[in-house]
Amino acid sequence: MTNKLPEGVQTKTCYCCKASKTLDAFCKHRKNKDGLAGVCRTCDAMRKRQWRKNNPELHRAKQKAWRDNNREAFNAQRRSVRSPEEHRKRIKEYEKRNPEKIKAHKTLQNHVYLGKITKPKSCSVCKQEKKPIVGHHWDYSKPLNVIWCCQYCHVNVIHKNDYLASAEFLDLIKGEK
Repeated sequence: MTNKLPEGVQTKTCYCCKASKTLDAFCKHRKNKDGLAGVCRTCDAMRKRQWRKNNPELHRAKQKAWRDNNREAFNAQRRSVRSPEEHRKRIKEYEKRNPEKIKAHKTLQNHVYLGKITKPKSCSVCKQEKKPIVGHHWDYSKPLNVIWCCQYCHVNVIHKNDYLASAEFLDLIKGEK
């Protein structure tokens, strides 16, 4: 995979995905000669996600150990997240950054409320009747074109790309089922 970059921009090749990327795509690693990790941030995140998925008990134990050793930082973080003022501020900032998403979500919400669109009771991906069922937008410029899926499939299958573009899923995306 070759990326066309302007001359003079320093690049490094990720040893995992073999892509040539700019230096800001790599985490710092002081033991390496160039001071950067050998794997890009994207590959590193996928590797860590896979490790957490394969070692849930160990991950929970490490989280608990960190919380126990950093109780003040943990409590401060929880207080800042729980503050209603901070929460409202974050929502407003999100709305300013993502007006197209907000418009698509509200349009879909209004159509469901008015009965113009019927929300199915089962997930389009796993076919189970789980709550809540959410509408996933592939294209925010088409607010009524959604895939209805449970919260689990929305987060763990669609956003993490675990479905690997299966033929059945591609048909679902195109609206052929």
